Amino acid sequence: ESMILSMHQALIIFFYHRVYNISAMVIQDQVKKTLEFVQPCLEMERFDADFSVSISWSTFIAAAEAATPDLQELGLRCLEAVDDRGMFIEHGKPSAIAKAVWEHRRRTNDFSYGWPDMMAV
Repeated sequence: ESMILSMHQALIIFFYHRVYNISAMVIQDQVKKTLEFVQPCLEMERFDADFSVSISWSTFIAAAEAATPDLQELGLRCLEAVDDRGMFIEHGKPSAIAKAVWEHRRRTNDFSYGWPDMMAV
């Protein structure tokens, strides 16, 4: 159930950021909910490949859009659990991407900037 709820919130985040290019500040409630829903899933010792991709994606989407220090800290803890399990197919760590997004936002004060912008470079 937690996985489904986290996916639902992550889809809302993705939709609002990618389709409407909404500022990350507007979707912080969904970020918080996603990270709260994903935590019990990350505490499980084992799960299959489909489950791990779903949880990894939800975690990354929420953490990358975290805009407040407390949510960034929570997001980083969740992403590091994903990093440690090697859940992403791509090489590199999703936590590094999220940190780069946060740093860009801090530097420019542009909260509409997100991970898709970073990946396009």
